[in-house]
Amino acid sequence: MITENKKIVIKNIKRFFVLAFIPFFLAGPAAAQKARREKGGFFFNFENDTFYGTDKNYSSGLNFSWVSPEVYHMEEKNSFQGKMDSFIHHLALIRREGFKSALHISLAQKIFTPEDIKETDLIENDRPYAGITYMVFGIQSRDSFRMDTLNIQIGILGPHSYAENMQSFIHKILGDKLPQGWDNQLKDELIINISYGTKRKWISEGHIQGFSGELIPHLRGTMGNGYTGLDAGAELRIGWNIPDDFGTYLIKRGGGIPAVPNTPRLRNQRYGFGLYVFAAVFGQAVMRDIFLDGNTFRKSHHVEREKFYGTGALGVGVTLGRVKVGYSAVWQSKRFVYQTKPHVYGAIHFSIML
Repeated sequence: MITENKKIVIKNIKRFFVLAFIPFFLAGPAAAQKARREKGGFFFNFENDTFYGTDKNYSSGLNFSWVSPEVYHMEEKNSFQGKMDSFIHHLALIRREGFKSALHISLAQKIFTPEDIKETDLIENDRPYAGITYMVFGIQSRDSFRMDTLNIQIGILGPHSYAENMQSFIHKILGDKLPQGWDNQLKDELIINISYGTKRKWISEGHIQGFSGELIPHLRGTMGNGYTGLDAGAELRIGWNIPDDFGTYLIKRGGGIPAVPNTPRLRNQRYGFGLYVFAAVFGQAVMRDIFLDGNTFRKSHHVEREKFYGTGALGVGVTLGRVKVGYSAVWQSKRFVYQTKPHVYGAIHFSIML
């Protein structure tokens, strides 16, 4: 006889396979295309704690991104593409030989809930209900070993983020009970955050052709009414035909660097197969977090948050032609004083180069 816990595990496994592997049906046609000028790419992140049978704290995140073609140097042309190249070149963060730049735009939503979503009354010692829907506009400059990114995040926190509607919609699809406490969510507020991040990449080639390891440290600062803080960390990747990018991206708090803001090219061949595993860890020194501190200009629910956050991730990535898919298991330290234990969620990453 199957127990209730086993049913939950089986249900979550089914969700993972449906969400994670359908994108590979796109890989065949994409890999068969002839070589041409790159047209940028599209990227998708889905993060949710339902993979581990919970529905609390950071409950869900969605991110859709577009990245422009990378520009190596300015070419004065009368065409639209020439004008776009010139525009990107003039915005470049690093103008040195070998560096290329690109624009990126993201549309994202994040949802936060307390542990007991069946309670209708305000739970004073648990985190507020909160949701944010936002856009990120950014410019990045990189070569093979360094990438700098400047982002501006503009979004809406509160009822007009429609996070409640999104969570209720997802729960109905999955057949789960609807959250009952959204009447207590944080109030509407315009969110503006600016962040600057830099990454380095150190590569160690293996004795087997195509096999390598990479260490990718990063440093990022963010300032705004939604989030103000500094985070630093590193990612280690080991595998065969690791893509020529700067690691696996989570949907960063405060807008941050969008998911995979560069095309998933294989380092040694234009088309083919790549497989790698990765581990990442980073810490944050936090001065403001609106999802715990409450509204900036209006009285609202808030809790006493921690001053330092820690995050770790383990995962696997696969590159097939122009498509890259990855999965991360993410661990978060306690974010506020009364949080009972660390939080765990799963993250699916999908990108396709046009």
